[in-house]
Amino acid sequence: MTRERRAETFLLLLCTAALGVLLWRSRDAAPPDPVRLTALGAVPQDIVLLITVDADALRRSEWGASLLASGQSLQGLGAIDELCQDSPLTHLKELALFVPKVLPEQPLDVGVVAQGGFDSAQTLTCIERVVSARGGAPIRSALGSFDSVRDRGSTQGEIATRNGGPLILGEGRTLRAAVDTAEGRNPNVRSNEAHSGLRHEVGEHAVVVSLLLPPGWLTRMTRLDAAGVSPLSRVRAAAIGIDLAPVRVEAVLGLEADALAQEVARILKGFSRDSAGLMQLELGVNPLANAKIHAQGRTVRLSLSLDEAQLKTLSRTLLGQLPPPALRRNEVIVDDLNLSDAAAD
Repeated sequence: MTRERRAETFLLLLCTAALGVLLWRSRDAAPPDPVRLTALGAVPQDIVLLITVDADALRRSEWGASLLASGQSLQGLGAIDELCQDSPLTHLKELALFVPKVLPEQPLDVGVVAQGGFDSAQTLTCIERVVSARGGAPIRSALGSFDSVRDRGSTQGEIATRNGGPLILGEGRTLRAAVDTAEGRNPNVRSNEAHSGLRHEVGEHAVVVSLLLPPGWLTRMTRLDAAGVSPLSRVRAAAIGIDLAPVRVEAVLGLEADALAQEVARILKGFSRDSAGLMQLELGVNPLANAKIHAQGRTVRLSLSLDEAQLKTLSRTLLGQLPPPALRRNEVIVDDLNLSDAAAD
């Protein structure tokens, strides 16, 4: 082989190797495959509340199966199947509801991410029909790889989706933060060590809730200054796992110190014991009858279960105590107008 031929061969090998490196790097830098993106893959990192639902696990219970089955109706609009030809609920696999962290002066916002075998075009058309049926004017927009639908005359939210999912519901910055997260521009909630740790502690369930609590949360919630001295006010994090077939609840509370965990466990045990008779009388069943509560380091763990008969009794009692829909709507209006505070004056 001549010197020129060796040089040409060397350059060809060098170019081939360089091309291989470029292709490998471009593969690694490619955006996440939307088909394989889970609901958590679109939930932003900096949140205070996360609720996830495993729809398939929920369907294994009688209540969950009926909730997610086809044939559901929207109040005043009729059956979803008639509006949309195919109910999105039947394709739901995962659901995540989250509340982003906001400044004290900012209103709380809520985002919802759903993943499943949704057809993007069919889902958007379904949403447009729902908006129109409610008297609105649907308008479509493009958000990166997503298409969204909102009511032109309303600020109550926007729904965005794309082929392969997920489907995202939210307002303004919350919706856009979730879209950016789904497209890989922002880290998702899996990199949030607090939520990941809580969810690991409570384990896998059909429904999992993780919550981070700021200092003073109990005082603000109860509007009682005295609440600030309660050991319960020192709870800084909580996680709850719920299964429905059979009903099983696991909860973990995170506190600032071991001694506080012991005190909170004592308070919860006392409440379980002292309220047993009242719960049996009012609810027809005591859901805390077999509750197990114990402190472990800086955490308090609680577990309980209900059999099918207890669950049916509890459900009938609670549903029977709900006020009629019209009254519930009026109560919301009164609360929004703060008329209770005005009456106190």
